[in-house]
Amino acid sequence: MELNEWCKQAEELKVQLGDEYWKMRVGLPYSEERIKSLEASNGTHNADFLKRWSEPKLIFIDAVESVASSRTVDVALKFEEERKTKITCEEHKHNGLHVNWTTWRQWVVDANDKDRKKVFDTFVAKVPAITPLIKERFETSLAVFEDNGTDPLKTYLEHHKLKIGQLRAIIEQLRDAAKPGFKKGFSHYSQKISGREPEYYDDFYYMRNKIYEDIVPAFEKVDSLGHCLKTIRDMGLDPSKIKLDDADRPGKYPSPFCSFIRVPTDIRVSFKKENPLNTAVSAYHEYGHAIHASSIDPALPYWTRNLMSMGLAESFSTFFEDLIEDEIYCTKELGLSKQTALEIHKRVRFHNLFAVSFYCANSLFRIDTYEKKIPFEKWDDLYARHIKDCMGMTIPGEYWQLHHILPESLLYVPSYLLAFVRSFEMRNKLAKEYGNEWWKSPLAGKPLREWMRHGQDSVIGDFSRLDVRGFLKRLKEQVA
Repeated sequence: MELNEWCKQAEELKVQLGDEYWKMRVGLPYSEERIKSLEASNGTHNADFLKRWSEPKLIFIDAVESVASSRTVDVALKFEEERKTKITCEEHKHNGLHVNWTTWRQWVVDANDKDRKKVFDTFVAKVPAITPLIKERFETSLAVFEDNGTDPLKTYLEHHKLKIGQLRAIIEQLRDAAKPGFKKGFSHYSQKISGREPEYYDDFYYMRNKIYEDIVPAFEKVDSLGHCLKTIRDMGLDPSKIKLDDADRPGKYPSPFCSFIRVPTDIRVSFKKENPLNTAVSAYHEYGHAIHASSIDPALPYWTRNLMSMGLAESFSTFFEDLIEDEIYCTKELGLSKQTALEIHKRVRFHNLFAVSFYCANSLFRIDTYEKKIPFEKWDDLYARHIKDCMGMTIPGEYWQLHHILPESLLYVPSYLLAFVRSFEMRNKLAKEYGNEWWKSPLAGKPLREWMRHGQDSVIGDFSRLDVRGFLKRLKEQVA
């Protein structure tokens, strides 16, 4: 078999698997047996690549991950189901059903302190029910990587063209710059919302909704999705190929996400509505992913179109999401008052400080597990230490197993931090060339389209050096 033919078959398998996983994650009928069958075929196909070739390196990395995925599909599907059915609290309900892992984030926004603590503690106490599945998934996956002479940290660094020292330096600089402002802001908003200092159950996903509660009424009439699509079109980009699922189904994945089913012609966005402002943030973030994928040149090779680094993919979603922070955009595009725009600006900035602090802890935790070869049994303690170091909070270490990325992905979270820096660089470049209202100009869309259309070979690298100094300065301004 020639490489081109192998790539055609690989893409078709990826499309079919992506479609079936999409149905599962949005709460639509799906076939578990079909997923298992497709994963087996995909694993065999990628194992064949590993026997025949070692280049292109992007396919090698993806092939190792695909073989690992095929070997863990049974435990992964069981984990998906048991997380929904075993991580529950029968004492409280959401839309008439017991609160469970998929509805937790929506329920907590309107719950009182006592009830939120009860559900959080109940979920943590039930973590041992899913721990064996998480352990099996990681240990089986790591064995596949080891068989191919690598590990998830090595492939991540290779994919992102970074050395471990560079990645650690970026994360540690961001941690140190964000922590003072985060702690100050967390104390301020916790006192404002709850009349007390922050508690361990005031997690990121609760606070990112709750901090906007008193300004939500000013945002309720804003058609955030409509404005998002208008901005995309104003820049000369075409969102017509993007499909949206915003239904609120009981079994639907709680976090917003974008699926690149077939790049660039079948791109899908999913989110559950939260408060109107956070729904706007979700819409802009996921449509940033989607317009990126749908703008990629269809003539590019399979691996360049499909196998992008996660840090690159998150850069464009963060870039669009950050429009919600811009006071000029909020007043002139969304029609909000200057006072409301200023409040949104202040609170989004606190949200960003929270995100940086939280993602630094998550990133260092995951990096340490591989670089220092920490045994699984010590991961909870390791996570608690990194949360304490990055956020100044004492929380149960088991929380990482309740997260939506950490127990599922071998290594993902540093990508958000890389994206924060790259998004900052992109916005600065466009503002310098096209003014403070650059989003109104098709001229600004031209370089953006050029950065997107090359897939993994994005020319963003022509000006982005992942120099964190500018973004650090911005974080320190937020501290002030």
